Amino acid sequence: MERPKILKGQTEVVESPRGRVYVTINSLGSQPYEVFIKAKDDEAPALGRMIALCLKNNVSVDEIVEQLWRIESREIVRDVSITGKVVPVKSVAQAVALALGRYVYGPDWAGPYGERLEILNGVKGSLEKPETKDKIEICPECGSVMAFQEGCRTCFNCGYAKCS
Repeated sequence: MERPKILKGQTEVVESPRGRVYVTINSLGSQPYEVFIKAKDDEAPALGRMIALCLKNNVSVDEIVEQLWRIESREIVRDVSITGKVVPVKSVAQAVALALGRYVYGPDWAGPYGERLEILNGVKGSLEKPETKDKIEICPECGSVMAFQEGCRTCFNCGYAKCS
């Protein structure tokens, strides 16, 4: 099918370990049709082209998101959706998957394992935006939410500690 001259879409800014990632998703009808990615990472535009190729060849958004979400680094940052949902992001690919998922499933979408992430991090809902202005810190070893205890940020999941 030939690309129409005009497509509607949206651009979302998502935080990643490599900095902000700008993900533009254009739709044909109600389905995502093409993806453009702007980031400091040199491979980002190629990733967008590959996703667009998959979409144009009827690969489901679920499959694309699942594969992108599996790409992780040891670095972790947090992205906050427009509704305040906090999601740990471990790569540019995960940032793109998050934007694609939010585009298709809504702004509260937290990744293919979103519900499981909350349970793994201890208390259900622990990844929600905190009531205070304190920064949530994510463990660089396992991705769990760290707690402040005895002058240190401590991960109760793996034991990692960071003292100031």
